[in-house]
Amino acid sequence: GITNEMVADARRREEVIPAFLDFCGNEVLVGHNIIFDYSFMKNQAELLGLSFEKQGIDTLKIARRVHKNMESKSLEALCAHYEIDNKAAHRAYHDALATAKLYQTLAHYFEEREPQVFKPAPLNCSGKGRTEFPASPKQVAFLARLAAQKKIKINWNPETLTKSEASRLIELILSGEQP
Repeated sequence: GITNEMVADARRREEVIPAFLDFCGNEVLVGHNIIFDYSFMKNQAELLGLSFEKQGIDTLKIARRVHKNMESKSLEALCAHYEIDNKAAHRAYHDALATAKLYQTLAHYFEEREPQVFKPAPLNCSGKGRTEFPASPKQVAFLARLAAQKKIKINWNPETLTKSEASRLIELILSGEQP
């Protein structure tokens, strides 16, 4: 739901990424499906020649351990389950507040029983030890449209392209870099 008009006056990534890394400092990151957001930030930091190695706690990982029988473990479903109000879901500030409340709630009920899952762990989005999934048809179509629109020739095989490779290529093109 973010439009070009909404970001027309946004600061450039060369300014925003270093400021965000400074904001994070040496703190442990907490998030819901944290590796998703972390991988974008890490990639953008690397494109600027910056390091972003963090430890994190993932409320999705916690929920998978303590709510094995719960059908959906999305932030929305867990907030509904625990009656956590998220007035503007899918907006960074409100999702961050909801995630913080969810973490506190999960810790209150489950930290003594499942202490290991509440400990910070290194965030790894390099593919080592992670399952690589094929790029979705939506990613492949978007990448093809984007390359055509920007008149960029990409050497890629849609049949063997992974989700992470597709995301990386899309980010490079959107940031103005040559893939």
